[in-house]
Amino acid sequence: MGNTLLKSIVRSVCLLVGLACLNEAAQTADQQLQLWLATYEQTWATIRDKHFDKDLGGLDWAAVGEEAKEAVRKAKNEDEVRTAIGKMLGKLGHSHVGLIPREAFEQMSNGTKGGTLGMELRMVEGKAVVWRVRKGSPAEKAGVKPGWILETPKPLTGSDLRKVRVAQAMVEGKVGEEKTLRFGEQGERKLTAVPMPGKLATFGNLPPIPVEMEFQRMGAVGYFRVSAFFEPEWLQTEMAQAMAQCQDCRGFVVDLRGNPGGMGILSSALLGWFLDKEAALGTLRMRTYELKLMANPRPEAFAGKLAVLVDGLSLSTSEFFAGAVKDLGRGRIFGERTGGMALPSAIEKLPTGDALQYTTANYHSAGGGPLEGRGVEPDQAVPLKRADLLAGRDAALDAALRWIRE
Repeated sequence: MGNTLLKSIVRSVCLLVGLACLNEAAQTADQQLQLWLATYEQTWATIRDKHFDKDLGGLDWAAVGEEAKEAVRKAKNEDEVRTAIGKMLGKLGHSHVGLIPREAFEQMSNGTKGGTLGMELRMVEGKAVVWRVRKGSPAEKAGVKPGWILETPKPLTGSDLRKVRVAQAMVEGKVGEEKTLRFGEQGERKLTAVPMPGKLATFGNLPPIPVEMEFQRMGAVGYFRVSAFFEPEWLQTEMAQAMAQCQDCRGFVVDLRGNPGGMGILSSALLGWFLDKEAALGTLRMRTYELKLMANPRPEAFAGKLAVLVDGLSLSTSEFFAGAVKDLGRGRIFGERTGGMALPSAIEKLPTGDALQYTTANYHSAGGGPLEGRGVEPDQAVPLKRADLLAGRDAALDAALRWIRE
């Protein structure tokens, strides 16, 4: 009798515990759904209220939102939520619009991982290829050369820009972190990440971005490279020093390859070093007003030939600059078509911890046409070839130097 009573009590306790667990699970699932819905609502409302185009290209945004909201309600996991919201944002058809996953945003917000192996990659002939090796870097010390193919754990997918960014993450890491990479027929190399060169710039709500600037004379030609358009005082100081050293130069090369953009106004500041009169670069068209980007000539402006190097990773402010140089007839563009991602944007954190990147303006170049989705076509196209890299040639720079020296 005692055993029967004990078993009954145990069954009752188990039943109560089970019900409590089920109730807790239901509450947790409901809380998760409410979080997902809050993220959807904030995303939808932000686009409605802050996107540069009030009409959203003629989209029935309410109907688009209801479709996305229903998909969020039916989502079984966070990936399905991101897919539903991403599909909604994709209907706008603009660059600089999308969700940044929480993990990536946290990493971005904390700055880069702080370390680099000293190489830059590009997609060449369908492969992730070493494009540039920094002098004195772990990569150079390990014997890594431009043209080597980096093997990735799984096939790269998406646009070339996405592929490059995924591959580039493999050659960056925490300072002191050791990585083993495999380069095709060259085999494995073990490299240890060192601090990134340059400065870590911050601007508004954007994540910290490493910035490098480099000037050198190549005979009678000045060469200046800027990796991102931030740090205005530093940019002006570097350009002033470059011009002081290049007063007798015949030409000047501005290298914007791989430059993802930054502060749009810096395109005007840089162009001012190469003008003899005021000029309009283009127009930023925002939700309620327009802003013309004007460039004023510097007293010590350079009057010689100007060549600009660009590629598919030259974006945003880089495209403003290259487009203006071409439209104004001030110089000649060499390399590959720019990425056609020329819309200024902002970033907003969402309830799930993901972030929303959305566009705040449209840009029309001095020639009157938009750069978004089109990019800047070089005056002289110089496609990137692995054979050139393996031979140690920088074909775009060589073409620019030949033009200047003619």
